[in-house]
Amino acid sequence: MTRDFEDTRDDSVDRTWWGWKPEKAILEYLWRSGEAAIAGRVNFHKIYDLAERVLPEAHAAPQPDPEEHLDWACRTALDRLGVATPDEIAGFWRAVPLEDVKAWCARAKGIAAVRVEAVDGSARNAWAVPDWEERASALPPAPPRIRLLSPFDPILRDRKRTLRLFGFDYRFEAFVPAPQRRYGYYVLPILEGERLVGRLDPKLHRDRGLLEVRQVWWEPGVRESQARRKKLETALDRLARFVGATDTDTRTHTD
Repeated sequence: MTRDFEDTRDDSVDRTWWGWKPEKAILEYLWRSGEAAIAGRVNFHKIYDLAERVLPEAHAAPQPDPEEHLDWACRTALDRLGVATPDEIAGFWRAVPLEDVKAWCARAKGIAAVRVEAVDGSARNAWAVPDWEERASALPPAPPRIRLLSPFDPILRDRKRTLRLFGFDYRFEAFVPAPQRRYGYYVLPILEGERLVGRLDPKLHRDRGLLEVRQVWWEPGVRESQARRKKLETALDRLARFVGATDTDTRTHTD
């Protein structure tokens, strides 16, 4: 663990606000490059070990050649996305360069060239799995209830794709200095049916068992009707039970 190293940082040297000491930076590099792996955690702190000891079977497997790796990265990304632009395919695993993905799309077999339209009416070239129409028709209708999404929900992992598909501009601001935040520390998007209709700023007071909602922002054109407010309160009750709160304060300001 990083705490197993003595902290010898020079406080006179300016660093990013993460404040990583050199040992932490080196361990993270070894992890991201595959030399090390995460063997466990203690209170969210990573325990690093050699990859060959943590994942012996995977480490002993033969290394794929670059073309095999590219095909795997592109096909598995597209299979999960269904329909995607080359930059969305490249961004899914962040394992291959965009130019290589574009070349793969142009020559790959078993994928379909399509034209996709964004919510703003703009259109662009994209690629799809061959059975995308069957997959789309097999999907059940989205439940009309409101669901509160984690900031790490797959819908949100690619901010540009979220903006293209839903017209929803989201930024996770927990790592943004407080004075520079537009909304809040851990803002949850509000999904109603197939639309992202707003976001809210919750705070859990563990000592009081209270889930406080400090602010709700509805998207332009979304009206806070009585029925919508009722669905939101039901979603907040589910969230309160999930985080172990016994009471919910929803006396919020809304925009």
